[in-house]
Amino acid sequence: MDLDHTVIPVEDKEEASKLMARVMGWEFLGVRGSQGHVRVNDTLVMRFDDKGAGGEHKSHHFAFCVGEEEFDGILERVVAEGLKYGTSTREMNMQTNELNGGRRTFFTDPDGHSFELMTAASPPGLD
Repeated sequence: MDLDHTVIPVEDKEEASKLMARVMGWEFLGVRGSQGHVRVNDTLVMRFDDKGAGGEHKSHHFAFCVGEEEFDGILERVVAEGLKYGTSTREMNMQTNELNGGRRTFFTDPDGHSFELMTAASPPGLD
């Protein structure tokens, strides 16, 4: 079973989807209706939807296990975009930390959603 897509509530669907495409190195597929579409990989599309925006949505958390070089590239783009990052969702201290023998960091987009990058998958039951 594969996850096909997920929908993320945002203030500006086009800006949010283009930002995440730039930062994460994903493919921006364009805007259709109320959603900006971004291809993550062959089976997953993230849809950034401006329905329900305006403070009515709660922030979401997304965690991605990436390779070492991919981690470095994404972190460079996070810094270039002026996004804050840190060792937890509450500690935007512009540092990374370690988890399960790998590196980890968190960053937050302008809509308050947190994105976690890790180079080693979390052990089952650990968040």
